[in-house]
Amino acid sequence: MSNNQICELCQSEILSGQPRFYFPRLPPNHALADIKGVLHTSCLLVADNSRNIGASLAQIAESVARHSESAPHISRNGNVTLRNRLDEGRIEVLDFEDFCEISIPLAALDRLRVIAPGASVSLGMQVLHVKADGQLVLEHKSPAFDVHLSALSLERLQAILADIDKVR
Repeated sequence: MSNNQICELCQSEILSGQPRFYFPRLPPNHALADIKGVLHTSCLLVADNSRNIGASLAQIAESVARHSESAPHISRNGNVTLRNRLDEGRIEVLDFEDFCEISIPLAALDRLRVIAPGASVSLGMQVLHVKADGQLVLEHKSPAFDVHLSALSLERLQAILADIDKVR
């Protein structure tokens, strides 16, 4: 049995090091129910242009979080939703513009608020790198791949994280 993962959008293998997104299972009657499994982030970005996938997933995530006790909604900025993972001591950033999830330990929040371009911060199984121009790269340790965040800059992330103080 092969461990190779196939992108459901392009039907090509997802190679080691390629950014990927784990698409949530949706009800069969949902307009995006035909999309499933592990996908190349690049394929999802192309499909998002015509199908508004990011907006739909952000709306679903926000709705679920607003009714959740263990992962309540904090805020939404465009297609980026924040949830408080109370049981894990983390903030979850669901970025449906770059199609990635950033899991931020509460202990790392202060470092992220003051991080400078050129620096990095460890987030457990992820590392957030800030490039000299303020763009972000999210490094996943297992499986190993990097996601270059074109929509979520350092400035925007810090503004979004400021919303956490409003709900405390």
